[in-house]
Amino acid sequence: MADFYVRQGDRLPALRATLKDQTGAAVDLSGAIVVFSMRHKLTRVIKVNNAATVAVTPISGVYEYQWAAIDTDTAGDYLGEFEATYIASGKTLTFPNSSDIAISIRSEMG
Repeated sequence: MADFYVRQGDRLPALRATLKDQTGAAVDLSGAIVVFSMRHKLTRVIKVNNAATVAVTPISGVYEYQWAAIDTDTAGDYLGEFEATYIASGKTLTFPNSSDIAISIRSEMG
C-alpha cells in the first residue's frame, strides 16, 4: 500500500511531509536545505533527483514537494525520500531514515 497517491499527469496535491527523527519527533530544519528524490520501485531508475522543496514550517520539519509535469507522466510505483543538508556543518540527514515513502502514480482513465 502506498503512502501517497497521485493520478498520472496530475501535479496536485503536492507531497507534504513532516520530517521526523527515529523517535517520531519532528526535526527542526531551520538551518537546512531540503531536497526530494524519487525512483521507480522495480527498475530503480531515478525520476526526481535532488529537487528543491518548499519549507512550510521548517521549525516543525514540515516540507512540501511540488510536482513538475515530468514527475507524474509515467504510471507506476515509486519510492521517495527527503534529504536535509545542514548549512553550517554540511552534514546530511535523510527522511524517512528507516524506509522510503511509497508513492503510487495511478494511470489515467481512458
